[in-house]
Amino acid sequence: YSQQLIEVLQLANTLAQKLLSRRRKDGMIELQLPDVVLEFDDDGHVVDAHPEDDAFTHRIIEMFMVEANEAVARTFAGLDVALLRRVHPEPKFGDMEELRLFARSVGVGMPEEPTREDLQRLLQATKESDGSRAVHFAVLRTLTKAIYSPAEIGHFALGSQHYAHFTSPIRRYPDLTVHRTLAAYLDHTNNGTVTRGGKARRALVQNIRDDQRVLNEGQLLEIGENCSSTERNAEQAERSLRTFLVMQFLNDEHLGDEFTGIITGFSGSGVFVSLERFLIEGMAGFDTISRSSKRADRWVKLEGMGKIVAQKSGAVLSVGDRVRVQITAIDLPTRQMELRVTDMPQRHIEDVV
Repeated sequence: YSQQLIEVLQLANTLAQKLLSRRRKDGMIELQLPDVVLEFDDDGHVVDAHPEDDAFTHRIIEMFMVEANEAVARTFAGLDVALLRRVHPEPKFGDMEELRLFARSVGVGMPEEPTREDLQRLLQATKESDGSRAVHFAVLRTLTKAIYSPAEIGHFALGSQHYAHFTSPIRRYPDLTVHRTLAAYLDHTNNGTVTRGGKARRALVQNIRDDQRVLNEGQLLEIGENCSSTERNAEQAERSLRTFLVMQFLNDEHLGDEFTGIITGFSGSGVFVSLERFLIEGMAGFDTISRSSKRADRWVKLEGMGKIVAQKSGAVLSVGDRVRVQITAIDLPTRQMELRVTDMPQRHIEDVV
């Protein structure tokens, strides 16, 4: 069976590649934002953390799941039977300054109201860069949040006209409502083979709508709002817990150690750095940045460039720069980590202006 399994996997990979290529042409926004995977010992203590595997086998499953979700949603398009969909409205762009800074740093123009193609171009241009995670987060922050609703408004990020979560009924209640509606549809249409037309079709649709498993639009609106709200709360709780566990591990095992990180932004008091290995962010104050000279220096922003410059030495740091940092302090209750920059790119103001 091993040869047959290999052939099946090869076929699945080919199909997934074709699906991915088609979606890219349709305008899918590909954000590469892997989560950190926690490794636990037998007592439930975190013993390591690392970025999740981005093997294409995961993408194969993802592409087939998206196709299944779309197929179900398309089945009910124009049928006049309410369905709880996963919708992602087109973004309403507000403050775009951060995104423009990232775009400018890689030579990509970004208009006042970027199109899907503009966002795709930026993501593609930074795909292999050190600052890709920061850029992809900036794009994510410009997008609206996907929600559950019976409205047929499509999914902007996936480039889908019709989309409904269908593949996880044991994990998501919205998927369960879709399964129940689909079961009613299949029962009343002999597994989708008898759809009829004219008056017979109207009677068929009414029979489906009258089925106890099928909820009306008002009920789905209420369920959608509740599921969207609880999903946001769950995501925030999971993110907070994950951050706490990683910081607890670093505080116990790696306080004082040095790691490679990527500069993700600036504030009035320092630079934000994301540790590459742990995908967690900390702050390095300007007074902690290693200097060849012991004289105090003052860092200022180069407006509109996503860079800062040391006024005396002329040293320059940019969003996306890879730096070496030491973990100096961690405050677990506030989920804050203090860093010290010990090594950074040797770049000066004359190199960037």
